[in-house]
Amino acid sequence: MTGGEISISLTEQEQLLVEMQKLVQHSGELTKLLQEAGEAISAICMEGQFKDRIVNNEQGTISRFTLKAQTLQTLAEVLSIQTENTYKSMIDTDKMLAMQVVNALLNEEGTSVEFKLACEQDPNGVVNQVKMVIQDQKNGGVS
Repeated sequence: MTGGEISISLTEQEQLLVEMQKLVQHSGELTKLLQEAGEAISAICMEGQFKDRIVNNEQGTISRFTLKAQTLQTLAEVLSIQTENTYKSMIDTDKMLAMQVVNALLNEEGTSVEFKLACEQDPNGVVNQVKMVIQDQKNGGVS
């Protein structure tokens, strides 16, 4: 099994929050890619028609698209926070955090094959174990 994401049973509110967090992540990635593209174009195109049309054009510059992507990212972050605050009493935040931790571990290069296999076979069990560790740490590390 390669990286990826686990799939566990979520309430509608938890699923909405997951989708909002993905939107934040993807909009951040888009912003970064547009910034890198603008820098790369500026570095290799000192002058010429391509730079005039893409970099210096008032109607469609890469920096303009980057600004729009940053606005989208900010809006997504605000909506994600608002969603979390609205449904806080209905969302198991420890479960959500545990799912994010497990998904992050699945995409790390050094993660063991055994862990990935356990996630594939019993994703709810793995998330519950991580959730218990999170709760233990909140309570001062006492098991």
